[in-house]
Amino acid sequence: SRTGLCPFHDDKSPSFSVSPSKKIYKCFSCGKAGNVATFLMENNQLGFFDAIRELAKRYNIDLEESEQDQEEYDIVQKKRESLLIALNFANEFYKNELKNGDEGKQIGLSYFKERGLLNQTIDFFELGYSRKGWDNLYQEASKKGYNASVLEEAGLIKRREDDSFFDFFRERVIFPIKNISGKVVAFAARALKSDDKGPKYLNSPETDVYHKSSILYGLYEGKKSISRQDECLLTEGYLDVITLNQNGVENVVASSGTALTPGQIRLVSRLTKNITVLFDGDEAGVKAAKRGIDVILEGGLNVKVVSFPDGEDPDSYCKKLGSDDFKKFLEENKKDFIFFMAELLVEKSEGDPIKLVAATREILDSLAKIPDSLKRSVYIQELSKIVKQDESILFQELNKITWKKEPVKKRRAEQELEKIANLNIENEGPIVIDER
Repeated sequence: SRTGLCPFHDDKSPSFSVSPSKKIYKCFSCGKAGNVATFLMENNQLGFFDAIRELAKRYNIDLEESEQDQEEYDIVQKKRESLLIALNFANEFYKNELKNGDEGKQIGLSYFKERGLLNQTIDFFELGYSRKGWDNLYQEASKKGYNASVLEEAGLIKRREDDSFFDFFRERVIFPIKNISGKVVAFAARALKSDDKGPKYLNSPETDVYHKSSILYGLYEGKKSISRQDECLLTEGYLDVITLNQNGVENVVASSGTALTPGQIRLVSRLTKNITVLFDGDEAGVKAAKRGIDVILEGGLNVKVVSFPDGEDPDSYCKKLGSDDFKKFLEENKKDFIFFMAELLVEKSEGDPIKLVAATREILDSLAKIPDSLKRSVYIQELSKIVKQDESILFQELNKITWKKEPVKKRRAEQELEKIANLNIENEGPIVIDER
């Protein structure tokens, strides 16, 4: 069997065991288990029949499908399509409210203009507005014949105890969130009123078409530029992406204020193996950057970082410098993650040997997440120069971190995979294993 980092959760050390000969897998942290079909279902958010079709297409196998198979497939597809149609209707509704509604023009459009956005940028990102009122979207959708249950499942309306409905987004500017194919799958809505008691940003709930751990804002708009430039710039906010794009920096995406996930990194890895993390210079920004770097390293990608001056973020600093100077700033201030982390942590140690040891271990903990042993070796050489420690000692410490739990995990993996292999495995869904 082979062991590696689990693709289904934020794995800190190898927990995912695969038996190529038996064609089965098992994660000993999150419990996911199954075969090649269930892997595709989980990893690519596919239904069972879609997963089988994907496998058949990949290996040039002709499928014979029964009428029942086709009916079940059609039901799933129709449900997804209904959600996408409802979400597209909502997107058009919010865009129209922004451009043609009195409240939308006075409040929503004014806000975007104050943030320096041009009309063509607003149109390109299809920004919108939801006006005051409890059920404006619901009433309009009902007139057009949209089913309330579909609108509810899409996260556009909510049900009261008396079974009446109200809009999920109200009195907010709207940012449509698209999948990599360009279909609107969710929305983020920002409150503008200072006395708004809700959160600053309100996001659509997860649905059959929206899994936030597998979506990056701006990826659809920026995918050509990311591929062409062989680099992806990673920010935190929606307006970071929009402002940079307007200023000619188009290879940019945002994690939308949530912690970066392995699923998001896999999306980027289809386009490039190089990610540059742009983060605020304050303590919260540094912590977020550190967490993001570890996830990117686990995904096997190359990481550089750019830190902004205190009080600045990519949006504000791009406006301050202008397009050309901002691009120049990015190029001149990119650092490989090892130098960034070393400078940061060694500086924090303030010459205290104990603190320096702790800082070095923290860096080694990040290096241990890199799956490529040759790449780890190169970084150890650089770290040795920075902290003035012998390479062999650093390698010993790195190996302690890397191998700490390996013997136990390997034994458990072999035992569990043997159990799974003895089961009568059918291609009907995930394998359930009693772990008591």
